[in-house]
Amino acid sequence: MDDHDSYAALVEDRNPARVFGEVAGDYDRVRPACPAALFDDVLSYSQPDIGGRRADALGDGATLALFWNNERIAEPALRTAMLRVFARHAPSVVVNDEPLTSGQVWQRWPGDELSTLAAFESLASHHYRCQRNMPAVDYLGLTRTRSQFRMLPPSIRRDLLAALTRLFGDEVPLVIHTTLLLARRRQR
Repeated sequence: MDDHDSYAALVEDRNPARVFGEVAGDYDRVRPACPAALFDDVLSYSQPDIGGRRADALGDGATLALFWNNERIAEPALRTAMLRVFARHAPSVVVNDEPLTSGQVWQRWPGDELSTLAAFESLASHHYRCQRNMPAVDYLGLTRTRSQFRMLPPSIRRDLLAALTRLFGDEVPLVIHTTLLLARRRQR
């Protein structure tokens, strides 16, 4: 059985939506932190009634806040080299590191789905950008938590990680785009 046959058998036995649970602790350890301004924006939008906030988290008037980071290698030549490594070792992996703009956020998931739900109103989005160098070991740890990576056969994961380790120095320069979607539960 070659790697392709092993991969096909492995994919049939594993659900991509569930493989993250295998490495949730690792993800929590290496994921980039959200910007402090995000939390200020959520609190400003939600206008919480600290004294009388009901335990019903999504009751009438409650705020739904969805947010995520999108990490992109900041140096174009290094990013291109990384994409070549993925193409050579794991062509099935799609590197989706394009940040969503405020114009795109409501046309792509989860914004497209949220914008159609009649239960929510007053939709808003905020976008944050920062640059930082992440230790290569942490960046590779973050890569290992991605579902597409987790679905690869062990031998391909090993070869891919070895090639990425050789590519990166001690640190990986990143541009981190954070997206925040806000919605308010309609009053019934």
